[in-house]
Amino acid sequence: MRAFVNWGMARILSTSICYFLPNWRYASIASGLALIPLLLILIFVVPESPAWLYSKQKFEEMKISQTRISKISHGPIPEVHKDPTEKKTSYLDLWKDPKARVLVGILCLMWFTASVTSYTNDLNSTALSGDFFINQILFGVFIFASKIILGLTDKFYPQFNRRHLHQWNQLLVIIGFLGVAILFCFDYKGWMQLALNLLGSVCTEYTWDACYLCAIESVPSEVRTSALGTFSLVARIGALLAPVLGFLSSKWSPAAYLIISGLGMLNLAMSCIYLPETKGKDLFHVKPKLHHFEEDEQNGYDMEILNSKS
Repeated sequence: MRAFVNWGMARILSTSICYFLPNWRYASIASGLALIPLLLILIFVVPESPAWLYSKQKFEEMKISQTRISKISHGPIPEVHKDPTEKKTSYLDLWKDPKARVLVGILCLMWFTASVTSYTNDLNSTALSGDFFINQILFGVFIFASKIILGLTDKFYPQFNRRHLHQWNQLLVIIGFLGVAILFCFDYKGWMQLALNLLGSVCTEYTWDACYLCAIESVPSEVRTSALGTFSLVARIGALLAPVLGFLSSKWSPAAYLIISGLGMLNLAMSCIYLPETKGKDLFHVKPKLHHFEEDEQNGYDMEILNSKS
């Protein structure tokens, strides 16, 4: 879904609306009208998660959702393999266990870093050379194309896992925006600065993908919505801090890019140590190993994934 309907497409649409409707009131109305198709799709097309409905003991609604998913995908009815006697996970369980708190902490850091980086870069994009609207269209086109490439890469190269998705792209974000900061130090404004900014923007979008995928695939269905709400709240806090970095850039132009590069370094180091690998996990069976996490040589700690045989 994120490969073919993504922020790149939305950025092109938003830029086009603002170009043809330069009055902010008209642009806001047009942006609201553009969201109506999404609202209709959410109401009439997208089914509820069968695993979530099962966890809430809404079995009749679960069967309806399974049937709807089968019709949309033209595939078999998805099964929900769960042990009815198994202990449910509560939101507080994610905070009670020290190792579970580490998982929540690293995910919060990932979301915070992605938010600060993306919003700070957007707010400082007016400082780039060239026409503002053309630059924004370029950002949108490159992001849109990169998402499709990511979707195909994920499909045809199974060895490209979630840790690779986050860590390699976070490294490229650091390189890209650190390069922009260095060019600002020399008062250089040209194609190289735009190219490095494009690199940083595309790779930041990839880190957003990693944020969503890792959060969804490592948190149990019973508390997934609440956990995502927590991560989103942390990301909004980061977004609110972005204008402060923009203000610092007005005093010294490299400041914002140096700060987000430093934050990216911290995020990269922490994810290399603590981020678990979750690719290929069945979302119906994701369970944190609360109170008895086992050490894992590759990821620092592992998540217990209940399979249909257990």
